[in-house]
Amino acid sequence: EKANDSTLVLPESIDDQTIIWKEKSERMPLKLLFLGMIAAGCVPLVEKSRKQEEEKRRKEKLQSGYPELVSKLTILLGAGMTLFSAWNKIATNYSNKRKNNTIPIHPLYEEMLITCHEIESGVGEARAYERFGERCGLHRYRKFCSLLVQNLRTRGLVQLLEQEVSDAFEERKNLAKKSGEEAGTKMLFPMMMMFGIIIVIIMVPAFLSLQ
Repeated sequence: EKANDSTLVLPESIDDQTIIWKEKSERMPLKLLFLGMIAAGCVPLVEKSRKQEEEKRRKEKLQSGYPELVSKLTILLGAGMTLFSAWNKIATNYSNKRKNNTIPIHPLYEEMLITCHEIESGVGEARAYERFGERCGLHRYRKFCSLLVQNLRTRGLVQLLEQEVSDAFEERKNLAKKSGEEAGTKMLFPMMMMFGIIIVIIMVPAFLSLQ
């Protein structure tokens, strides 16, 4: 029944049964807002996880490349080259291969190139090696660069590096074993996080629909 053209009068009862009318509440915008807030809160966590994974991969590449670097330096120094000449040769060979796109970017040799540029621009050789170790950020590299600086002008560096090569390859073997053991669980945290997000997406609308 209409009271006028703009008002709809609803019956208070039908067949002696009292009717209680309630205006339907539109909750969809609230649901979307809530889900948007959850998604926005997850973005920093995902970004942080991504950066941590990138840093982890960088460290793994630096660790795995260490024995090869020390081995190359030992061979070139044993052939009579100076430390900087050997260093520059290794870095230049990498740079040439990168220009030809025959090898991927490697953080170790990128840092070596920076060291070459620093020395060529006037930074002292000893200081440049120290800065290299600092940028790599791993104890093994800091120790290695300390060894270079201490023996920069002595003839015993080759013998010291030969022992370092042996230790480095042993460490890489242990690292490879450890990495194999961790391979099955390294994605556990991201999977758990995604599972939690899915649960929230499913449960929140169901919960709100009951209100």
